[in-house]
Amino acid sequence: MFRTEKNREYQRLLDVIEQLSEEKSKVGLVLDSSLADVMFFRDDIDKILEKNYKVILLDMTVEELQSMKSAKLDLCGRNAKYLLKQAAIKADNFTIIPTNNQFIPEPKSKFLSGTDQEVIEYCRNHKKNVVLVTCKTRQAIDARSFGIRTFFLQKNIGDVPVTLYGTKKTAQGLLFWIDSSESGKYVRVISKGLTYTDGEVFLNIGDHVLIAKKHHEGISFKHLRIVELQEKANAENVFSTFIENGKDLSTYPLFYRDFLRGVMETSK
Repeated sequence: MFRTEKNREYQRLLDVIEQLSEEKSKVGLVLDSSLADVMFFRDDIDKILEKNYKVILLDMTVEELQSMKSAKLDLCGRNAKYLLKQAAIKADNFTIIPTNNQFIPEPKSKFLSGTDQEVIEYCRNHKKNVVLVTCKTRQAIDARSFGIRTFFLQKNIGDVPVTLYGTKKTAQGLLFWIDSSESGKYVRVISKGLTYTDGEVFLNIGDHVLIAKKHHEGISFKHLRIVELQEKANAENVFSTFIENGKDLSTYPLFYRDFLRGVMETSK
């Protein structure tokens, strides 16, 4: 089933919230900006808002999200834009907390940014009725040491490095050649907001590579994210599946649907 592990993680988060208080109006989810890196972040936010849980953003977190929205054209930037849009549209679900550096303790941690510490200190002051949701390992560890209920969400499904084949290390960087003439195989690279489907492209850390291969029974599909600029163990597996012929694509994120529909149309 699509997103089985993610659905299980989401249910764990809801379980923690339900244990906090019988009244949802008294429970707040404090979101860290790192969540914008999560592949299925939009789905998580939509479900949280559907259940009318309160979402808390520090003003410094809003500033970080705004910077991500402006500077990054990849998945992270789009997720940041989506969260800010939801905060504007569904004001009843969101609370924006002004900080003015009032929460940062002394001495300041050398491991965490000022915003990370602000988030932790706010949660310490309100820990009876908040859950911190973050992707940052150190932030999660520190928060738990203070007795803050913390939900650590992993950025990607696969943590074991895999190899994107067809790359070559050059003086200019990691070169990847997309051969659009190869029968039954389709590749799309998203790098710095640009999309490549043919020819050579120099990869960057964080680039997304979508690969589909046509089979008699359907399409094998995988989504890789570049994590190292080397020829081996250079990517992580974000998602992979086999899509049978005729299967409805509406359950997949738009990020995938556009690519997969193009593959299906081309392969007919």
